[in-house]
Amino acid sequence: MDRRFQFDPFSAGAFAFDGGGPDFSGIDFNDPASFTQILQGSGLPNPKTCNSEEARELAQTRSKSITENYHMLYDIVSRHEATIQRRWAKKTSKQRLAIIVPAWGSKMAAVHRPDFDAFKKESQQQRVANSGTRYRDSFLWPYINQEDLSKAKTLLLLLNARARHPPSAFAGVDGEAMHVGHVCQAIVPIFLNQWTMMLNGITKDEDYGRLVSWDEDEDAAIWCLGRKQYMPGEGLLILEAQQRLMAFLVECCRQILHDILKEELVNDAKFPIMAEPTLKSEVEVNGFESLAVMAAEAPYRLPTKVDLERIESLLAARLSAIEDHLWALREDPGYLIDTLADHREHRQEQVLDSKGMKHPVLGKHYADTLWIRCISGMLTRSFTNWSPYPSFTNKPSSFALSTPNMVSPYPR
Repeated sequence: MDRRFQFDPFSAGAFAFDGGGPDFSGIDFNDPASFTQILQGSGLPNPKTCNSEEARELAQTRSKSITENYHMLYDIVSRHEATIQRRWAKKTSKQRLAIIVPAWGSKMAAVHRPDFDAFKKESQQQRVANSGTRYRDSFLWPYINQEDLSKAKTLLLLLNARARHPPSAFAGVDGEAMHVGHVCQAIVPIFLNQWTMMLNGITKDEDYGRLVSWDEDEDAAIWCLGRKQYMPGEGLLILEAQQRLMAFLVECCRQILHDILKEELVNDAKFPIMAEPTLKSEVEVNGFESLAVMAAEAPYRLPTKVDLERIESLLAARLSAIEDHLWALREDPGYLIDTLADHREHRQEQVLDSKGMKHPVLGKHYADTLWIRCISGMLTRSFTNWSPYPSFTNKPSSFALSTPNMVSPYPR
């Protein structure tokens, strides 16, 4: 069974995208039905279409539900998070499943990464025959599954992250979570051209999921093409994912706090807002084990952001080290001699061949040749792929910033 579902530029249907493909002169880019004619003969599925009014109404409905549940979740967690953590930690896996499975509202996937499991079970031909995938939930919410959420920390991490940070902070990761579904075409977004949906960085509830026409704002197309914001179809999928997720988390809180009336959960008189508690780790982990734990918990935590100031400081430190190295070669004869000696010592010519014979350049008649190679290699490395020592050396150095995959400039 052929499982290569990505677009193949060498396939028989790829000719539609060549120079002899469809004539775009008759395409109305404001009409989704007209624009989808481009896909005819390509082998790709035709997405469903809608007009801007339908997309705006659907986005507003989902956005309103998300913001309402987000505020409710924040009010509950800010008052009862410590209680939720204590009660959840005391429950067994079966007791946790008895809460999360009914709260989800439909059959919850059983295994970790259910999107990969669904990908193995269902072929593209089966999806076409069934008019869509049978595992849409698995592709849309791969992080919602019994294996992960029945653990002690996972749901608590998810509640803390989603309650104490706005939905806009998770738009990117919620969209990226559907990657497998997009690649194998199990999830096909609704198509609406020349509109951009605002999700990233939106702080006002009424602006979350707002549609902006490319004709109204000249930057809207740049935001969409630069991946700062989203095409309407992608945005609607993200809103759908967040809408159900927030409702699920609110219901989980209510089930865990079942002995408190719904009307009193956010009563300031009985339950004032408390300081955020610390979620204690079950075991101390380090090294590669901690990397595995971080990878497993990443879908349930607040996404990390790129620290540009940290990157700038690292680059500045590297630049300073390079400058120091070059000036030391120029002004410090001792440093120059030591660097050349290290290069000569770690040359590949120093290694004996399979017969135990030395390299010819180690003979007394070729001493100049070896030093020429050392000097040339040292200068080349200093001004290009910079490191004072060849990448194959194990010698520690404050300047050694070469990577294992760096191609050595030294001749063999």
